[in-house]
Amino acid sequence: MFAPGPGREVVGDMQTIKVCSSDIEKKLGEFLPDDRFIRQREIFNDGKLLTVADFYVEDPKVVIYCDGFQYHYDKETVIKDRQQDRKLQMMGYTVLRYNGSEIIGNPEACAREIIQFVKILESKK
Repeated sequence: MFAPGPGREVVGDMQTIKVCSSDIEKKLGEFLPDDRFIRQREIFNDGKLLTVADFYVEDPKVVIYCDGFQYHYDKETVIKDRQQDRKLQMMGYTVLRYNGSEIIGNPEACAREIIQFVKILESKK
């Protein structure tokens, strides 16, 4: 097992990092309710760290990423992100990705869309 690092807590087989790390995450986070959208959630698969979700909803299982251009748009990273998305989907997660331009352009609209998406998933239970 693992021990939580500074600013983290253990939640089942996951850890929560209590702070957002990028400007676009902070911008989007201003419009997502703290009681529902968990920031910086580490997700493990078979005891190995698979990813750190920028935002996470426990039920329904939704993982949200804020993809800045400098880190998520070269060929290798795009392939890695898509492989990760498929792995998360096989684990039962819904994956939503928003690029930095979308978030900076209208963070409130992105948040409304995310909240609506979660409500739709809840209604299908």
